[in-house]
Amino acid sequence: MLRVSEFAPEPPPIYVPPPPDPGFWQGVWIFLQLQFIPAIVLLPLIIAGWKNNEKYHEHPFALLAGTLLASVWVIRTYCRRSKIDLPALTGPLTVTPALLPIIAVGVVGMLLVETPLVLWLMVRFPFLEPKLDFGISQSPFGAFLLIVIVAPLMEEVVFRAILLRGFVPRYGLMRALALAAAFFALSHIFPIRLPGMFAVGFL
Repeated sequence: MLRVSEFAPEPPPIYVPPPPDPGFWQGVWIFLQLQFIPAIVLLPLIIAGWKNNEKYHEHPFALLAGTLLASVWVIRTYCRRSKIDLPALTGPLTVTPALLPIIAVGVVGMLLVETPLVLWLMVRFPFLEPKLDFGISQSPFGAFLLIVIVAPLMEEVVFRAILLRGFVPRYGLMRALALAAAFFALSHIFPIRLPGMFAVGFL
């Protein structure tokens, strides 16, 4: 005798969405691209400068080109793979009143804690002093564009809109913030600034 259950259709398979993108190792790959693409772009200038005893690659517009190309490559690749456009990725560019105290704490912390600490370390350990001035002596305007406008905007999109977007669902808010802040600090190259940049990135 047949039972009714034998004729019942099988339930559809449970849909398991793919893990958020990027994860940790994808974050490492993004970080490496941000380091190596500028190096590849600047390689001809490094070779030419080595032959002429000049530092063409330290000119702010050269650094600006390397930073822009690497960031645009990473952002475009992510948007294409994730099928998300740039406005949806970045969201509204607003600062809410609730964020103002946090921003103030970060600024005051850099002025009163991070900067004096870095200066003290450079006095005690001169070999830690960064030799790169981002081309301020060669073009103050170019250095301003690089340090104040382009680099911060690209960092916001890459480290917050892309990395944090993938890290939070995977690892939870606090661990995601710590991971994104660690990548942010490492991207600033100089070991002497790692603790301060980590704290600023976390805030």
